Amino acid sequence: MERSQRRFRERSPAGMDGSVTTTTSTPIGSRVRLACGAMLSLITICGCGAAAYEARLEETNKYFRYMEVLDQNLGPVWRDSGVELRAPRQFQLMPKPVPPKVEEGQPVPVLIDPRQPDYLNFEFPGLLGAWQTTVNANVNGTVAPRKAFIYVISNYSMFSQATQIEKAPQFSQNFLDRFWQILSIPEDQRRSSQEKYPKGVGYQPDKNFTVINLRPMQSIDGVQYLFDIYLIQQQDVQVAVVVATPADSDATNFLAKGVPLMLETMKLTGEKPRAGSQKSASTPAAF
Repeated sequence: MERSQRRFRERSPAGMDGSVTTTTSTPIGSRVRLACGAMLSLITICGCGAAAYEARLEETNKYFRYMEVLDQNLGPVWRDSGVELRAPRQFQLMPKPVPPKVEEGQPVPVLIDPRQPDYLNFEFPGLLGAWQTTVNANVNGTVAPRKAFIYVISNYSMFSQATQIEKAPQFSQNFLDRFWQILSIPEDQRRSSQEKYPKGVGYQPDKNFTVINLRPMQSIDGVQYLFDIYLIQQQDVQVAVVVATPADSDATNFLAKGVPLMLETMKLTGEKPRAGSQKSASTPAAF
C-alpha cells in the first residue's frame, strides 16, 4: 500500500524548516483528455480558416470568370464626356470627324458628321460616340447584308453653352418627342419601362434605365428596323444609348447577351463642363 501511494506523490524540495511537502500528480487519463480537447480545438480553428479561404478562393474564381465573359462579349473601353462604355465586340467604333483648319478671318465651314444616320431624316443631338457592324438580314426572303448601329448621345455639351443650360434638363424628352415623330410612332404606342442592370447579382453598381422599344412600320433600306433606347441620368447629365438593328437578322444572336453586359458595365461620372468651356460634343446638343 505504501509503495502504491508513492507512485502518485512527488517529493518537493525541503522547506526552510526541513519539512517535506507532497503533491498529487494528474492522472494519466485526465492528461490524455486535455490533450485531445486541445487538439480538437486546434482542428476546429484550422477548419474554420480553411473554409473561409475556400470561400474567398471561389469568389475570386467567380470574378475572373465574370471578367472572361465580359472580354468574350464586349469590345475595348470607350470614354468621352463623362461616359464609359464597352460596346458588343462585333461593333466597330466610327471615328469622329476632324475639324478642318481655318485661317484667321475665314468663315468656319459646316462640319459634317459621317456618324449621323444617312438612312433617316434625323440627326442625333449631342452625339458622343457611334458604332456599326454588318449583320445578315432577311430582305424579301433573301439573306442580305445590312448595318446595325449603336449611338450614345448626351446633354453634356449643353452645359458649356450659356444659351443652352436652361434647356439641358429637357434633353431626353425633347429627343424622344422628335424621334417618335420622325419614325411616325402613334402616341398610344409611346411607352416606356424601367429596367435595372445588372439583372442579377453582379460586380457592377446597380443602374436604372428608362427603356423605350420602337418598332416603326416603314422599312429602311428594304427592311424593318428596331430601335431600342436606354435612358439614364447621373446628377444633371442625361445620356441615351440607342441600338438600331434590322428586325429579322442574326444580330439577336450576340445582342441578347452583349447589350445587357454593355449596360451593366456602363459608367457615368456626372461631371459637366462649365459654361464657356471648349469641351463639347462634335454635334450640338440643341434642338
